[in-house]
Amino acid sequence: MMSNRWRRRAAIVVASLLLVAAVRADDDDEEEPGSALPPSETRARVRIEEAHAGEMPVRLHAIGTVAPLPQEEASLVSLAGGVVAKVLVPDGQRVDADTPIVLLDDRPMKEASAKSDAALRTVQGELARAREFGLDAQQAELDLAASQSGLAATQARREADRQQGLLADQLASEKAATEAAQAADAAERAARVASDKARWFREKGRASELARIEAAVDAAKADAQTAGRLLAAATITARRAGRVSGLSVSVGQMIEPGCVVATVVGDSGLAVRLGLAPRDADEVLVGAKASLSGSERTGCVCSIGGGVDPDTGLVPVTIALDPAATGPRIGEAVFVDVDVSAPAKGILVPVSALLPAEGGSRVYVVDGGDLAHATDVIVLARDVATAVVEGEGISEGTRVIVDGHYNLPDGARVVPEPKR
Repeated sequence: MMSNRWRRRAAIVVASLLLVAAVRADDDDEEEPGSALPPSETRARVRIEEAHAGEMPVRLHAIGTVAPLPQEEASLVSLAGGVVAKVLVPDGQRVDADTPIVLLDDRPMKEASAKSDAALRTVQGELARAREFGLDAQQAELDLAASQSGLAATQARREADRQQGLLADQLASEKAATEAAQAADAAERAARVASDKARWFREKGRASELARIEAAVDAAKADAQTAGRLLAAATITARRAGRVSGLSVSVGQMIEPGCVVATVVGDSGLAVRLGLAPRDADEVLVGAKASLSGSERTGCVCSIGGGVDPDTGLVPVTIALDPAATGPRIGEAVFVDVDVSAPAKGILVPVSALLPAEGGSRVYVVDGGDLAHATDVIVLARDVATAVVEGEGISEGTRVIVDGHYNLPDGARVVPEPKR
């Protein structure tokens, strides 16, 4: 029998266990309601907007200093190469803005432009026919080829069976029967291939072919635009009013793209002098538009240094400001936005949708079940209100959260607020 001492010890252990269980039960009762709910069961009120495909000018942000420009010089740079056909203005003559100064022989440009326009019309016609008839003619050709291949395979198999029967009756050679069987096998393989092509085109190939033609149209448009720009570049014009100085070309001379043919010296005005990193300077062209941040004052790049300043490691750039507008004082430091040569293309989202993430940015995408998913994106360009992004999981029409996404767990269920 158990002694009294062991009975007392057992009673103490049981009492201790009951006490621990009671304490844990009290702790569970004190937890906040819903604290143990998974993210998909939490509900957060958020504001949502749809993303759209589009493009945005890419701008470099820099700081510069306003300086006087007593002789507002603008280099006339040939954007195309070719032979000088005419020099329309003598050195020293005063001209208005957009006055033609030098004409290049534009026959090669016209020929290239005509070819690119013809190629564009061809693929546009192909696209119109494909959209109008749904590629029925191509489908009919594939179906006919499959039918003919099937008939040929049937006939070849019949001949193989006939030769096999003649061989059994010793009326044909084994070689003839073997060759007939091999021909039947080859015809049947060809029939299967033709049938598979017709079926694939019917199920998937139509959409694929239409996408191919649309891509060809886009490429032809780009070629036509490039050819048009080169044709326009055959006429070198003054970018501003002033006096032609340093005319350095003559009729019959061959010049390369980027050749400075003259300089136009204008009236006194203001400019912004700044420095750009060599990689950024390579993205800027003479004549690129620029604007002062927080101001309506605009201008354009009138000169880009040919080398790197050894003291700063930057390329000097001068922006001539529009003399008709009021603006900052000489010596004042200003922030400048300079357009680069190509716009950024991607998905447009409000800047408020962006959140910082390790190595970049992220947005919260809301699916059809109103669940929020954190999605990493690359920001290609942005301004005060809008950003151009790209990334997996975000496309045209994607719903993104623009308010209420801070500290939101991934996979949380959200309640979209009504649009205002």
